[in-house]
Amino acid sequence: SNKPINVTENELKRYIGICIYASVLHVPKVRDYWSIELGFSQIYKCMSRTRFEAIRSCLHFNDNSKLLPVTDINHDHLHKLRPLVDYLNNKFKSVPYRQDLSLDEQLCATKAHSYLKQYLPAKPHKWGFKLYVLCDYKGYAYNCEIYTGQENQPRFRLPSKPDL
Repeated sequence: SNKPINVTENELKRYIGICIYASVLHVPKVRDYWSIELGFSQIYKCMSRTRFEAIRSCLHFNDNSKLLPVTDINHDHLHKLRPLVDYLNNKFKSVPYRQDLSLDEQLCATKAHSYLKQYLPAKPHKWGFKLYVLCDYKGYAYNCEIYTGQENQPRFRLPSKPDL
């Protein structure tokens, strides 16, 4: 449904906590975290599955009325997430840089259906969101960019219509 829902700050913190927990302990389906047989009591005591799914279906971090059409040269494929990505990158940069930095291509594995999903045969998980991450030798990320294709950068974009 496209109906907005009210979410308290406490619920949002719990939602994010569940997402972090789920990113470490994997199960076949998201709904399995609420299975009493699997014993994830921390999750089902924290928030109901219905509430988690309602928040997940409505959560975005930007105003949809400001979303530019795909044909616009300034269209951002990450519009709904852009404020969160920018916020995290600013927080990452608050830590002083160390020596021996590396720019690495990483894959955030997913089973989600998305046109941004990439196939990288050399990675342990073949399908996911491709990221470029600036990190130090201990693995701390100073900057992260989600790959959205060359067309996300104006200098690489092709016109939407042929120039006859």
